[in-house]
Amino acid sequence: MKNRLARRLTLYIILTSTLVTLLATGLELYQSYKREVAGIEGAFEQIRQSHVGNIQLGLWLTNEDLVVGEMEGISRFPDVELVSLVTEEGERFEVGVEPSGRTLIRTYELSHRYRGEALPLGRMSVTAS
Repeated sequence: MKNRLARRLTLYIILTSTLVTLLATGLELYQSYKREVAGIEGAFEQIRQSHVGNIQLGLWLTNEDLVVGEMEGISRFPDVELVSLVTEEGERFEVGVEPSGRTLIRTYELSHRYRGEALPLGRMSVTAS
């Protein structure tokens, strides 16, 4: 009888410690994932603030070197894999490689204000993983 109780107690201890370990590991992985996503979201906001305006200006002035240079700068952000842009005329620009696996994509509508009216210039998508 004592031997059965000892085995049962040992089994409960092992199961409980395994469950606690799994829960702690799962929580740590979830928190790590959330931190990475927050970092990528921060990069997307920085791209909006510091690069989108220059790309819009480059498109308005038809300065392809400025547009591609800004896109190359964006592609150097950590976790950014692909920067693609399609103008209103259908011209395509891409910097980077097509990502594999799970990704986050942020799309920026590009326009230029002219005589009080927002004129559409194109759309840029930034893909991060």
